Amino acid sequence: MSGVISRTAEALLAGAGCADVLRGGVDFRLERTSNDDWQITAVSPRAHDWMRDELCCPFAQCFNDVIRADGAGQKGADRESGVLRGKEKNMTSELLRYTLQVALISFMLGSLADVGLKLDVRDAWTALHDKDFVVPSLLSGFVLGPILAIVIARLLALPEPYAVGLLLLGLAPCAPFMPMLSDIAKGDAAYSAAFIVIAALGTILLMPIALPLFAPDLHAGAGTIARPLLLLILAPFGVGIAVRQLSKRWADRCDPIIRKLVSFSTAVLLSVAFLQNWDQILSAIGTWAIAAQFIYYCALALCSYAVSFRLPHEKRGVVTIGVCTRNVGAALAPLSAVANADQRSTTMCILAAFITLIVGFAVAKILGRLAPKRDLAINAR
Repeated sequence: MSGVISRTAEALLAGAGCADVLRGGVDFRLERTSNDDWQITAVSPRAHDWMRDELCCPFAQCFNDVIRADGAGQKGADRESGVLRGKEKNMTSELLRYTLQVALISFMLGSLADVGLKLDVRDAWTALHDKDFVVPSLLSGFVLGPILAIVIARLLALPEPYAVGLLLLGLAPCAPFMPMLSDIAKGDAAYSAAFIVIAALGTILLMPIALPLFAPDLHAGAGTIARPLLLLILAPFGVGIAVRQLSKRWADRCDPIIRKLVSFSTAVLLSVAFLQNWDQILSAIGTWAIAAQFIYYCALALCSYAVSFRLPHEKRGVVTIGVCTRNVGAALAPLSAVANADQRSTTMCILAAFITLIVGFAVAKILGRLAPKRDLAINAR
């Protein structure tokens, strides 16, 4: 822009015989309207266009979040083009952000506590001693998962924020609804409980170490990543288990209440996440972000099913379902602790809430059909 002139200077120029200051190459007139507000007036057509397209949003905070743009100088008529109330917009954005954080925390605490309330420690402990089950579970969940995420992100040339989101998902196997899908796949309930324990502990131990190595642009240390995982995964999970150990009757009573709270938190979480990131979600449609997730979860299902080939169906199905579903809350937890995290990484995790359920349900139905039918023994006398 070629010049900026205040209203006082404009009046002085006009008194000196320079009445048409617009012809002098001036684009803006800047003046203070109060102790807290500034007013910028566009006094040329190009300034009006530039201010509308480039200036309003970036400068909204600089001038106490209030900018008034007047399209003056066009055929001698002063025309107000618009007013941006930055404070109101920022307040709405902040409200959505805090609501999203509260919903995420409620979802994480409730879903993991609900899993703990239903977990039978004795059955899980017995299953954890089965090496043939534990080894493919660890290999599929925490070796193949991250490797496939990195490979797919690079093959599809995903933008870095989407690649970080996919890596976060790769380090967080086993969705909270995994036991439900395991039942559809004809999986063993005790081994489902054991896989949940493996996934929770593995995520807490591995994510703080692997994420800074493979995603240095996230600028998050191991302590920053581990803190929300401990508070939002291990703590509610442990509390749920403790309640069930103390009183199975109270655990059964609390379970439906917790489940309703989780359903409500999930609805709020997804709704607010969509409202806050709808533009990012729509922009992801033009990239490989959505396709990458479908490819990733299907590849996880095939690889985990192949790795666990030595297991019987009821255990093999548990490994497959646990690995091809993702704990979205655990993936989002580190992002909530990182200042200025890219919204596209959050968008990638939010999309996973829908996609992992779709793929997981389809895989569970297929596994259910592949389950061997039990022969009925009839004793003839």
